[in-house]
Amino acid sequence: LVKVLFFIFSSLKRVFDLIRAYTYDMVVIYRESFPIGPPVFEYALCLFKKRIIFDFDNAIFLPNSSDANKIFVRMRCFSNAMNIIKMSKAVITGNDFLKDYALKFNPRVCVVPTVIDTVKFIPAPHRRNEKIIIGWTGTVSTQKYLLPLKKVFYSLSDKYPNIEIHIIGAQGDRLELKNIVYKDWLLEREVE
Repeated sequence: LVKVLFFIFSSLKRVFDLIRAYTYDMVVIYRESFPIGPPVFEYALCLFKKRIIFDFDNAIFLPNSSDANKIFVRMRCFSNAMNIIKMSKAVITGNDFLKDYALKFNPRVCVVPTVIDTVKFIPAPHRRNEKIIIGWTGTVSTQKYLLPLKKVFYSLSDKYPNIEIHIIGAQGDRLELKNIVYKDWLLEREVE
């Protein structure tokens, strides 16, 4: 229910964004302006003669959906990325894989890699024989990508007793290991 109410509120907000965009010369769109259906808002921007800069950092053109969003997957148009790329004046991607895809539809593509704030996120110094922590952060819907690695975690645990695996954010199916720790994701503890 919360997700549906948020979707309705966000849809209304997007309509107001489109009206405001009429006063601008250029509009930067991150991923897509609307998560379902064809790229109606982007088409409207083209009708308004607005230049679009399209920015995406995930393979949003691949048909994939989490279990939490299976209801909406039939309403998604996975060709939206291709269509928005075609109508854009320029495209920004997060890596070369995405760039190669975008270049099929638009010659004006540049890569701006996804970055980490290296002032905020500094690797801790490691001392020999000290515990090694392998960390993973995600959600219940992305935790399914960890499960195929279950044998890897068991092997690491058996071979290296000083390894501890921290699963942060995901509280779904749990791996049963002696050296695995599940934690809630909290902004205050993100760096830690």
